[in-house]
Amino acid sequence: MKKELLEKIVEIREGLGELEELAGKETEGKAERSVFILALEDAAKLLRAGFGGIFRVGDVIVSRHADVERIAWTVIGKDADKDPENPERPTMTLFMRDALPGFWRFDTSRPGAPCGDNRWATSAIRRRLNESLLGGFTEEERAAMIAVDKLTYDRETGKEERTHDKLFLLSCTEAGFEPGAYIRDEGPAYPYFTGRESRVKVDEDGDARSWWLRSPDPGYASFVRLVLPDGSLYSLNAYYGPGAAAACVIG
Repeated sequence: MKKELLEKIVEIREGLGELEELAGKETEGKAERSVFILALEDAAKLLRAGFGGIFRVGDVIVSRHADVERIAWTVIGKDADKDPENPERPTMTLFMRDALPGFWRFDTSRPGAPCGDNRWATSAIRRRLNESLLGGFTEEERAAMIAVDKLTYDRETGKEERTHDKLFLLSCTEAGFEPGAYIRDEGPAYPYFTGRESRVKVDEDGDARSWWLRSPDPGYASFVRLVLPDGSLYSLNAYYGPGAAAACVIG
């Protein structure tokens, strides 16, 4: 088994030349980052076999998807999210490096909420991520993803609300914004996020793109937090359709 995994590591390293433009080499004294062209189930096998040390925060894993074709995932945390059923299991949290193509409404118009609702638990985007987008991964990749518990505060009641998903949006604090009077603590920041630059995302044309967070704006029933193209925090009506980027946990 270990021999096969070592051969897989060699294969991964040799495949890096295919996507040299994604190599993510940092300059000015920063550590070089690696790109792995690798199915998510293979990355999970490496973790379980004790080879998690080959992955570092900031590395990129490129996998395939039936609809999006290729998805580049940034490693934003290691053992930051635990498997609720097996807390000792090694895990890695991945976040889409680029914004998903197309427009992504956080929520749809309906009676009583003509501009949508900012509640993540009942949102249209949560359903879309965990139904149509999740369905585009292979059965093996879906099995490698761990459904994790996530905290979001309900704007109206101020109470904690827990969701359990394989694909999820990040919260304000998970994306590195400091909690305060208008930002509830909805999970610690992942190690990858160190400032505005680390939050910048682009679309398929290479243009900077806004992307949704799951955190509601505390002041308005239909306004949700999002990250602007420059990496700063903003709020927008849930019915609008900027970009989206999903996170997942494998192990």
